[in-house]
Amino acid sequence: MIERAGLVVNTRARGGLAGADPIRNEIERRGWTDTRVFDCIEDSVSKMSDGLISLVVEKEVQVIFAYGGDGTIHKIVDILIYEFARGRIPYIPPIVPVGGGTQKAIFQWLGWGQGTFFSESPLTIFRRVMATPLDHLPIRKMRPLAITFHSFRKGRVETHYGFIFIVGAVTRVIQLYDQGGKSIMTGLKHIGLGMSASLLGVPASHRAVIGQFRAHQWADDVLLPRQDPLAVMCSVPRSSLFGIEPFLGMAESNQFYAASYAVPASILSALVPLLWRATWVPPGERFVNRPVFSFKVQPENERLIFIDGDLYEITPGEMISVDLGPEISLVSYF
Repeated sequence: MIERAGLVVNTRARGGLAGADPIRNEIERRGWTDTRVFDCIEDSVSKMSDGLISLVVEKEVQVIFAYGGDGTIHKIVDILIYEFARGRIPYIPPIVPVGGGTQKAIFQWLGWGQGTFFSESPLTIFRRVMATPLDHLPIRKMRPLAITFHSFRKGRVETHYGFIFIVGAVTRVIQLYDQGGKSIMTGLKHIGLGMSASLLGVPASHRAVIGQFRAHQWADDVLLPRQDPLAVMCSVPRSSLFGIEPFLGMAESNQFYAASYAVPASILSALVPLLWRATWVPPGERFVNRPVFSFKVQPENERLIFIDGDLYEITPGEMISVDLGPEISLVSYF
């Protein structure tokens, strides 16, 4: 059994604090509050640093339960790797995603979710993990992406850690999705509207954001011939947003997946039935889709990148480097 655990709750995740109440009620009912389970509850993931440090340094937790979506997991990983590198925490505990967010690609990739709408409940996952000895948990050791870019807002180069990176037309559509209120159905709606705009020219809101962009690209330090990608995606898991599995090949432990398609959005939309599961990727220099050790892209005019559930402002014209970061542990379905 797990003797000391941390519960991290992002109250702005879908379901809010009430969504985590079944777990919190279970903790209270069993008398585990501040004796066996210690919480870190914040209304912003940017406020979690002190709480996470306390969980590791003072409470010496064995695992961290994360209530929230991809963005919450991304920020927890980001903070823990950063604070471990600074020497402020002595170790990084295994992370257990319990759901609760809208974008749950990592949750589903670890096996906790089946399809888009069906998944283990947060309370079920919590109970199962708490009842299992630490050395019996199915620990998946993974190296997240290390994405280095020049932050427009902060005016400096910084590195963030996550599992999915996107730049280009897909990121612009995700920005519309963010502005319209996050939900699974809203996300699927925006995918449909993006396809409609590429094929039919409507709606205008989506037609305006689905163009190709100018950028130099390097895969494993080799300059790619095309400089007009529609979108670039890098990922540790083979699956991505909403259960999409767009990658070819099988990445080794020191590789990740990369895809860059230099075609108009109309062509990509027409190929969705094939590309959704990477059933077939057309040959030629316009379609790059393979495992890599590193990827770099230098966009001329793009201003946003997507890392897991978060959007970051970048400085146009500056290099974005994607490599693998240090190893962390995640708990998968069992």
